[in-house]
Amino acid sequence: MKRCSSCNTLCEDYATVCTRCGKRLDARQGGQKGSVQTDPYGGRMHDVVIYGNRFDHTREFSPEEISRGKPMAMATYLFGIIGLVMGLLSRDSDYVQFHVRQNVKYLILNWIVAACCLILTGFFVFIGVAVGSFGMLKAGSVFLVLYGIYILVITVLKFICFVWVGQGKAVEALLVRNLGFMRVRNLGSIR
Repeated sequence: MKRCSSCNTLCEDYATVCTRCGKRLDARQGGQKGSVQTDPYGGRMHDVVIYGNRFDHTREFSPEEISRGKPMAMATYLFGIIGLVMGLLSRDSDYVQFHVRQNVKYLILNWIVAACCLILTGFFVFIGVAVGSFGMLKAGSVFLVLYGIYILVITVLKFICFVWVGQGKAVEALLVRNLGFMRVRNLGSIR
């Protein structure tokens, strides 16, 4: 963790500006500088700090690496498990590995949600059969419908990631970006 010298706030290691006051945390890491805006008459209005998206890691990869790894990164989202295996086998590209990690987050979340839905469905069906209540059987089927809706949402989110890869971006996946496992760290300077 980094500590801001201005407001004493703790920030993530990969942060380049303070999340509270916007002051640059470490000059050696680069980051975006603030710019001075002027009013239409030439006078100085105020300093503007350009905040970056802390989930966007595109600047950590060279344009050559992005263009070289883009097809394989797209395949990780398009072909499911097979795409993940293909991505894992291409160990030479950090850009592909970034997107493999994002897709693995979705896969792990999918397994957790599927297990919960199946357990709850089985529980309600078992209770419904044991008690002879048709209402419990219907309650069990609700979890299967909810799981279907969840799958639709995940499919849309994966499509968004697929489009981002097509645009040459490296943005952490929606919905799972704040989960603690497989946290993305600064991959270093552009090669």
